[in-house]
Amino acid sequence: MNLSEKTIKKLKENVFVSGLEEVKAVLGNSHLENLLANKTIRQAIIVVSDKKVYFKGNSYKLMGKHFEKQYEEKTVDLKDVTGTSFYSVKILGFLIAGIFLSIFTLGYMFVNFLDSGLDYFGDYSQHLVVSCILLFITYFFSGRTIFEVAFAGGSICLGADWYSEEEIQEFEKELRRAKDNITESKETEKIGEGESVSKTNKLDRLKELKELLDGGIIDEGEFEELKKEIITSNYTEEC
Repeated sequence: MNLSEKTIKKLKENVFVSGLEEVKAVLGNSHLENLLANKTIRQAIIVVSDKKVYFKGNSYKLMGKHFEKQYEEKTVDLKDVTGTSFYSVKILGFLIAGIFLSIFTLGYMFVNFLDSGLDYFGDYSQHLVVSCILLFITYFFSGRTIFEVAFAGGSICLGADWYSEEEIQEFEKELRRAKDNITESKETEKIGEGESVSKTNKLDRLKELKELLDGGIIDEGEFEELKKEIITSNYTEEC
């Protein structure tokens, strides 16, 4: 990821939710430069900060077993990203075009057959049939590799051929690193919260123990013994 200071500044001003976010990974550097400079984008970009994932541009949407190309913008919390993967799919548009052209061709040929009989099957009809065959052949050989970034509730699907193999590999590595960092930060926060709760509970127990001593329910020896147990324990139960 080689971004200039000017580009990073523009990202923080125009893309990021918070100016305090730090850039961690970018897929589509050339598209990003063009977007920030000219407000246009040819394919798509994904920008990962230390908090969120930003997407803008063309993507593929799953329709049954096929993908259709569309334009969209998404902002996803980094913590919700679940992983990346690749799919090999076919372009649905060729199949749809082939089906509609086939229906039109059959209708055209049937109507003209009723009018003129077999003599009417001339060059135009043959061209329509050849076009249908070519569309179906194109569909069956139109395999495309899709690169997917999955997150809770959806995914971002891009054409893998839009980027170099090295760029995608670098992006995956930086994305995993950013995801690991935010996961570790959450675990550290939980540990800190647990320690704070433990200290609070111990103080409450010591106060109760002192009240028992002052009330004459336990003697000094019992108080010291129980106090030692509380201080050295990992007591976290709420009283």
